[in-house]
Amino acid sequence: MPVTPTAAVRDLSWTVASTSAQFSSNGGALTLVTDETPAGYQIMSQAIAVPADQVPVVRVCGRIEEGAVAIGLLNDARDTWIGTRIYEAGPFEDTLIFDPKGSPEVTVVVTTAGAPGRSRATLTAVDVGMAPPTIGGLPLSELDARGWNVGYSAAGDVVAVGDGVTDLAAGDLVACAGAG
Repeated sequence: MPVTPTAAVRDLSWTVASTSAQFSSNGGALTLVTDETPAGYQIMSQAIAVPADQVPVVRVCGRIEEGAVAIGLLNDARDTWIGTRIYEAGPFEDTLIFDPKGSPEVTVVVTTAGAPGRSRATLTAVDVGMAPPTIGGLPLSELDARGWNVGYSAAGDVVAVGDGVTDLAAGDLVACAGAG
C-alpha cells in the first residue's frame, strides 16, 4: 500500500492530492511543483472546523517561480468550492475571506491554474483564523485587510459626447473608482 506524502507547516498538515505533484517543507515554507493537469488538486490541508458564527480568514504569502497556482477553500464534503483565487509568477500576499455557506469545515487546497506545464510555488505562510461574519453591521471583506477599498465607483455606457471630446464615443464602456 503506497504512503501518501504529508508535511506539517505551522498549524496546517498538508497532504499531496496528485501523485505527480512534488512538495517539501523547509524552515516553515512549503515548496510545490505541480503536475501538468489544467485544474488538478495538488495539495490540501486537513479539515478546519468553522464555528457557526464565524467565517474563515486565510492569509497566504509566497512566490510563484513559474506558471500559476490557485489557492482556495472547499466545503466539508470537499465537493464544492467556497472560493478560490489565482496567483501568477511573482510574489504574492493576500487574505482570502469567503462565506462558508453553512459548511462546518473547510479545507485549504492548492491547485494548478491552467498554466501550461508544471508550476513551481513556494508558500511562506498559510495561516487560518476565524472572525465574525460582520463588523459593525458590514460583511467582513478582504478589502479591509488590503488597506484600501474602492470608495465611490460607477460603470456604464457612453450615450453621447459633447463637442471637442475625442477620447470617448457613444457606445464605449466606461468605469471609474473613487480610490485609485
